[in-house]
Amino acid sequence: MRNTCLSLLSCSLRDVPGVRAFARNAFLLGAVLCMAIPSFASVVPLPLDTFTYTLTLPNITGGVEDDRGFTNYSFSWVGPLRFNSPDNSSCPTVCGPDAGGSVKSSELFAGFSFTASGSNPEVNVMFSDFSGPNFASSNTVTFTIIEPDAFWANIGGQTFDNASFAIGGSDPACRECTVFTTTTTTTTTTPEPGYSILIAMLMAGVAAVALRRRLPAFGRQRC
Repeated sequence: MRNTCLSLLSCSLRDVPGVRAFARNAFLLGAVLCMAIPSFASVVPLPLDTFTYTLTLPNITGGVEDDRGFTNYSFSWVGPLRFNSPDNSSCPTVCGPDAGGSVKSSELFAGFSFTASGSNPEVNVMFSDFSGPNFASSNTVTFTIIEPDAFWANIGGQTFDNASFAIGGSDPACRECTVFTTTTTTTTTTPEPGYSILIAMLMAGVAAVALRRRLPAFGRQRC
């Protein structure tokens, strides 16, 4: 690409009295563009996948799982979610209940928390009646989900293999806790490499037109 640009511009370096400095400056400017623009245009944009996890959790009635009713709670991740995820990965688009309702009639959604259990990501979904001065002193239900990185990378519906809910000192397994995962991909845009050729050709054309106006015979010279 650089050879093409330099060939187009070399015609301006004719040894013509009175215009050599102008031609040299046009050539140097075009050469700089030829060398700089391809380096910028060669950057390949990387996709950024946002994973959205919609958790379907059963109602809790009398301290036990009640599969007659379910509510959905979603969180997102620049991801997928994985062990030791980078900072600022969590919840770029959504993090909360999809609609009204709660897993327990007397308690409201109190947020997500994200941590790790061993080398696996751990997701906690918390509910509280906010009766005490803090979460720990209130009446609460906390769903805990622990799955490996490969699980969180899957697209579509899955049933959790290791999900439980803590209430009143007990922590039974959740039989019907499920997730549906979708992704949205965005890319950054950069100029196409062909733009550098067009810009270099434009510079060569500008130099040629200017020189021809200064010296009419210039247009009849052969490069």
